Amino acid sequence: MYFSRRKALRPDEGSMKYLKPYVANVPTKLNACEGLKVLDCPVMGIDLEPGSPPGLNGSFAVTLVDCNGEVVLSKRSVPLRKLLRYAWEYKPKVLALDNVMELGSNKSELYKVLNLLPVETEVVQVTKTQDGGFIDLKKLAEAMNFNVPQRKLDPSETSYLLALLAMKGLGAKVRSFENKTKVIVTKKRTPRAGGSSMNRFLRAVRNAVEETIREIRASLEEAGLDYDLFVDKSDGAIKRAVFTVYAPRERIRGVVKPFETDAVRVSVKPVLSREINFAFSEEKYLIVGYDPGIKSGLAVLDLNGEPILITSSSELDREYVISILMSLGTPIMVASDTNPPPHSVKKLASKLNAVLFVPRTSMSVSEKEQLAKEIERKYAVKVEDSHQRDALASAYKAYLSIKDKLNELDSYLDKIELEVNKEKVKALVVKGRSLAEVLEEELQKLLDEGNQLIQEVQERKQTPTEAKDDLKTKFLEAEVSYLRSKLTELDEELKRKELELDLLKKSSSDYYELQLRSLKETLSSLNKRLEEYKLRTSELEAKMEAVERSLKNLEDGLLTVGLKIGKLKFNTELKDLMEMGVEDYKVLEADEIEDVNDEVIEYILSSGKILVARSVSEKTEMELRKRGLPVLKEEPVLSLKKVSLYPSDLTEKWREKMEELSEEMDEEDLEELIMSYRSARWS
Repeated sequence: MYFSRRKALRPDEGSMKYLKPYVANVPTKLNACEGLKVLDCPVMGIDLEPGSPPGLNGSFAVTLVDCNGEVVLSKRSVPLRKLLRYAWEYKPKVLALDNVMELGSNKSELYKVLNLLPVETEVVQVTKTQDGGFIDLKKLAEAMNFNVPQRKLDPSETSYLLALLAMKGLGAKVRSFENKTKVIVTKKRTPRAGGSSMNRFLRAVRNAVEETIREIRASLEEAGLDYDLFVDKSDGAIKRAVFTVYAPRERIRGVVKPFETDAVRVSVKPVLSREINFAFSEEKYLIVGYDPGIKSGLAVLDLNGEPILITSSSELDREYVISILMSLGTPIMVASDTNPPPHSVKKLASKLNAVLFVPRTSMSVSEKEQLAKEIERKYAVKVEDSHQRDALASAYKAYLSIKDKLNELDSYLDKIELEVNKEKVKALVVKGRSLAEVLEEELQKLLDEGNQLIQEVQERKQTPTEAKDDLKTKFLEAEVSYLRSKLTELDEELKRKELELDLLKKSSSDYYELQLRSLKETLSSLNKRLEEYKLRTSELEAKMEAVERSLKNLEDGLLTVGLKIGKLKFNTELKDLMEMGVEDYKVLEADEIEDVNDEVIEYILSSGKILVARSVSEKTEMELRKRGLPVLKEEPVLSLKKVSLYPSDLTEKWREKMEELSEEMDEEDLEELIMSYRSARWS
């Protein structure tokens, strides 16, 4: 896979042993580096425990990961009140989850919980994609090169995985507050008892309230923050004042702080949005290389040509690829390494509304290997198989085709010093829009934003009476909304109780039926296992007879022994084969051949070894044949754990294959092939 195989630190070796992220440029552990793309830390991942209700009565698994990837905290069955205490104690920059509704069983509860989190903590829903959909957590983790077990993850593993994925910048930030904050100034309750100093005390309270309001106004104006002020007077004195500051809560930290004295109380509250919204980090634009097949390769680059993801899998069908890409950014180019391109690549580009890049002629193996090695060296990444190599080479070739244009756009945008989204401008130009048209469109957006700001300021300039009526209307609307949601909850509760009653009626008869079904299934399972044992016994008896015959044939010289070398890939090195003991065997048996590097080919040919493959594609066989290496596809007489036995006529078949190959290649071709192997070996 793309990233070097490093173990991440994890809460405990038992439950977390499968979650091993592959992280580039990290010497020993997860770190804040380009490979990981750490945004903010520490990060807290949470997951609702099985059977637990969401919201206020929920129970959660909690994992806190610091900037070095070390697990600071790992807890199970944490009630919400304790989760909130951990949040205030550790003040994580991100709270990562896979569904924001785990924090509240309804909208009212959710707002209440979000309002209780520290100001600096952003809630991120990791599984949310930029097209508004969702991606399965395990699929997202596998796409980001985490080893994830096939079984269902327990909540502790899930919370840890959510924290790691959030550190890579994945997911959408939950926006539950508007970009405005209420600063409320009220006087403390006045004592009811009279006395000679009562009037003096009341004057002191009024003066304290007015002085506090003046200080807050001065602080807001000094900080350049826009605000409106509404006051409530009684008997000529200010009883209550509300500042509506048009900035998020974090902007006024340090400008106005909540406090309380004997005379006055100041509270600072963010304003809740009417709807929960999601916001993504700055949009990334992607160049995609896709090599479809039984096992497919996928490579994703940014507009600087830097790899974001390189992976391969038999699960990478078109829809799965689209969901992965939507979680990473916006694809603008989809590249193929062949001309004409495969149908799947054309369909992928069409579905993503992206530019299809096709090379003028199909890329050769040597060109793809050269590009892959260049990227490995430049970005310290690792390409693990030919599928990843082909996808990466096609994506990088697509990047090289637009590199000069992107550099020119960068220089031009720096020169004109216009505050626009450079990456978006470059993406639109790559997709065929003219630079002038794109810039005019961005300028129009800036003008529209200015007009909207002017309109908002004008709307805020209303009389106290209008403001009061407006607040009353909003309050009534909120009350109606709350009552409707309450009615819905009661209706759902009624349906739930009716369902429970039905289940209770059925439970008595269902119990015995369930027990009977369970016994039948157990009996069926035992019968099946008995048949399996009988079949296994029969197979072992047949194998023993075959071993006896093979030993006799081996003594008579009718069989030859082959060494099993497993899967042969292009990155299998000669030293790996030597460590297996290939020097002691004439026949080398590979389970599957993906590709063979020049050094191994030169060794097999020069040492007179015979290469047998249990599985090899027609394409790979033809490529190896062109490079001077024939492959025999023979079934062994007997296959053991480390060796296989073949008929002795295997040597004659190999010799015939070599003669056929030599007839196809003239003397000059053979000499050139041998020289290229030797130069590749000693370079």
